[in-house]
Amino acid sequence: MNRRSNWEDFKNILEQNHITKLYHFTDRDNLENIIKNGGLYSWKDCEERGINIPKPGGGGPGSPSWSLDKRDNLEHYVRVSFTMNHPMMYVAMNEGRISNPVILEIDPEVIYDENTKYADRNAVRNGAHVGGSLEDFKKIHFQTIKARNHFDFDVDEQPFYQAEILVKNTIPLKYIKNIGNFGIPIPSQPQML
Repeated sequence: MNRRSNWEDFKNILEQNHITKLYHFTDRDNLENIIKNGGLYSWKDCEERGINIPKPGGGGPGSPSWSLDKRDNLEHYVRVSFTMNHPMMYVAMNEGRISNPVILEIDPEVIYDENTKYADRNAVRNGAHVGGSLEDFKKIHFQTIKARNHFDFDVDEQPFYQAEILVKNTIPLKYIKNIGNFGIPIPSQPQML
């Protein structure tokens, strides 16, 4: 990952808001592939590299979620959030896409990468503001994302609870802070495709 020149400005905002972790939900059945392949890949990068996603939380091939990603040119981005209680995790569980969810803790260092984008709500939602600048990052409603759940807000503010960090292509294992906590051995040299 290549840090942007103004990465310290992003770091200051994170520190002011006491943000020390980002989160990505997945199914326990996906962990072995994440570890074996050296990190989290976007669904499109998985497709292009022949990496099987046993339980895609985002819906899988032909799903509305993947179609919306294509529409907005976001298929090569791994999405991470500021909340452990992501509403979409519960949607994925209710729809049977995932059955045994795990929350991966992501190092906020991924925010500083020059190719990372920021969305003030779910990136494919109508009206979402998505971009790669400090000004785009500042559009995130930091007070909202720090709440325990989105029900604490009125209907107009609830979508901002789902602000996203979109990391281009992959999040290497070294940025997944709790990857060693799931009982799956971590190779000293995971393969990177």
